[in-house]
Amino acid sequence: MGRSVVAAVMLVGLLFVPARAAPQSDLASAATAAFGGHDDWTVQRPEAPPGSRSSGLVARPITLDISPETLVPLGSQRYALIALEIDPNPSHADPGAIAVAYLRRSATGWTLERLWREVTWSGSNGSPADEITTLTFGAAPMILAAKSDGGQGQIETSAWIISLSDPGPRLLGDITLAGHLEPDSCPSCTHYSYDGAIFPPKHARAVLSVLYKGWTVPPNRTRPKTPFSVMVDYREVAGRLMPDRDPHLPDGLSDRKPGT
Repeated sequence: MGRSVVAAVMLVGLLFVPARAAPQSDLASAATAAFGGHDDWTVQRPEAPPGSRSSGLVARPITLDISPETLVPLGSQRYALIALEIDPNPSHADPGAIAVAYLRRSATGWTLERLWREVTWSGSNGSPADEITTLTFGAAPMILAAKSDGGQGQIETSAWIISLSDPGPRLLGDITLAGHLEPDSCPSCTHYSYDGAIFPPKHARAVLSVLYKGWTVPPNRTRPKTPFSVMVDYREVAGRLMPDRDPHLPDGLSDRKPGT
């Protein structure tokens, strides 16, 4: 399920990627310029990592593996290098992090302008994201870091949105992107499946819109599948992405219909 969700998001996002993207063959040389040839570093992870949905962790130093993922064009031969910072020895609740470097490209190679480590903590099992998608319909390019998590037949996909503004990257917040609950994992629950697709915002001052489409089935039933579709605009409020209305996405327990 998570793989199809990410694919749907990428399909929408790629419609807005500039044509003159740096070839991915440049990724290794850009990463060398950004990280100086190092493939890990040690950081002090706090009890409540900023941006993460996990809290109550033990504050301790951890060594994060660096995994360069993509280059995002910023214009005028400037690019943002996005790298995952992965905890190789995690518990389930442990997040990873995301690093961003701004670089300038010339005929002689890459010049590092600035590197931001741990722009946000996100994800679980030590990994901050399953997939990185670029969105460019805002005032500045954005990246969407999607991560699926769950177990025992229930999965939720979350996405962290980072603006690649000129002064530097900034976490805008996180949103729920998709969900799924198998009927045999909780016979007394409403089972469901839905995906979210990203679009430019419908209203001024919103960051983006998400179209949620899916279905629900009553407890102890296999049909009928009741479809639903709801569009939500998300605004940034004090470092969080807030919906313009509650979409009431299904969770298996609520009797309220999605979108109402």
